Amino acid sequence: MKKIIKTICLLGASAMSLALASCGGGESDKIVIDFWHTFGDKAESSLQTQVDKFVQKIKTAEDVDVEVKLTYKGGYSDMPKMITTAIAGGDSPTIAVAYPDHVADYIKLEGDAAGKYVVNLQDFIDNPETTFGTEAFLEDNHSIDDFVDAFIDEGRHYTREGMYSLPYMKSTEIMIYNANIVKAALPFYNEVYYGPAHDGAQLFEGDIASFLNEITWDDLMDYAQVILDNKTTIAPQLDVPVLYDSDSNLFITKLFQNGVDYSSIDPTTKKGIIDFETGDNRAQAEALVSKWKQEYDDGLLTTKGVKGEYGSNYFKNEETVFTIGSSGGSGYTFPEAGSFEVGIARVPTDDVSNAVYVTQGPTLTMLTHPRFSATKAAQLKNYAWKLLKFLTSTNVNVEVSCNGSEGYLPVRESSYTTEIFYEYIENGGDYANVAITVQDEIAGAYLNTAVFPGSATLREQCGGIVTNVLKLGSNITATFNQAISTTKLDIA
Repeated sequence: MKKIIKTICLLGASAMSLALASCGGGESDKIVIDFWHTFGDKAESSLQTQVDKFVQKIKTAEDVDVEVKLTYKGGYSDMPKMITTAIAGGDSPTIAVAYPDHVADYIKLEGDAAGKYVVNLQDFIDNPETTFGTEAFLEDNHSIDDFVDAFIDEGRHYTREGMYSLPYMKSTEIMIYNANIVKAALPFYNEVYYGPAHDGAQLFEGDIASFLNEITWDDLMDYAQVILDNKTTIAPQLDVPVLYDSDSNLFITKLFQNGVDYSSIDPTTKKGIIDFETGDNRAQAEALVSKWKQEYDDGLLTTKGVKGEYGSNYFKNEETVFTIGSSGGSGYTFPEAGSFEVGIARVPTDDVSNAVYVTQGPTLTMLTHPRFSATKAAQLKNYAWKLLKFLTSTNVNVEVSCNGSEGYLPVRESSYTTEIFYEYIENGGDYANVAITVQDEIAGAYLNTAVFPGSATLREQCGGIVTNVLKLGSNITATFNQAISTTKLDIA
């Protein structure tokens, strides 16, 4: 998919002359915000529309000419490499899409020079003149308390005090299932599992949706076993009942759900700690991986790391029944209309009393660079902050999330009470069902991990543990040792 730099520029004749005059040397007076992103065409187009509005609002209210360059930089894994190279070359963007783990690595590049590259957004939040809710002309009408708690909290888990990233659109993991196959398996499930466990009572077809939102992971494996045992009759194309899109999320989420410590930051050294490196945490973590290995060997479970591709195609081809992945990418999973009935549920948890889930989706960070003079850097940061406030304002954020994405959700509480959101829920079809599941069933039960130099490596290595043990049959203890050793090389 070809991407181009999109430029929005409103310059009066005098400002244009000034900009041209400055080309011979020194800094231009033009305010140019370089915005690097990872969005597909739909989300990029939606962002483009809002940026156009922002530029016009600034011109009208402040008579300031702003140019915003939207530049596609590939996927999430591509962005940190490009940012690191750009910082070294003195050409970093003003705003970038980032995972918090990546922001931690940008902070690491600063050494002891805090703020050299990554802007502490807390400075704007603490300033009564620039904080949230202070510029009505930008539709900035609510305080920071209006953000969904877990979403805004994500930006505060760094080794340095402050806030270094801001949520833009968010998602979590959900389970999408083939309702036709699930219903066809119901009589067999009743006979083998549900009936005997409930004194002969039956699970009725009309109760399946609520049932799947309440079951545990072990219950899911039971249902998967019934489907596998009867595949010839009810699912002839079946390859594997359950396909999990993220090996690392499987590892991290299940640790949290089982009360196993994952990672933290040493309060004295500010270095990252791998909490499951030794002791009971290590033993429990290895036991969980061993359990998934057995489920894999039994033909019930596989992952993207094993298959080499997301579960969407397997699902649409009816080769898997339950696919677990990001709500933000749910649009890629829905089959053609009429192919089969789709159901959506929260991912079954290991412990119903500790049902927590990862947060995902685009986060924005603001960058600066010593190449700018103090005056120019302050100008850029000021207008970049205004843009961040505008993009996360109530109506703008619900618009880009509901009408400009593939299933992401707004980051503001007030966005969920807008007419746009109500209409989306009323007429959004499968997308609306995703939103309802996230809002009503997961209901804000999110987990946030510590973010430090090396946390991205830890996440990657945890996914590798799952992949290597399931796919290659690698020794579990040796695989853990290797992953931990590799991660510790990157922990600063």
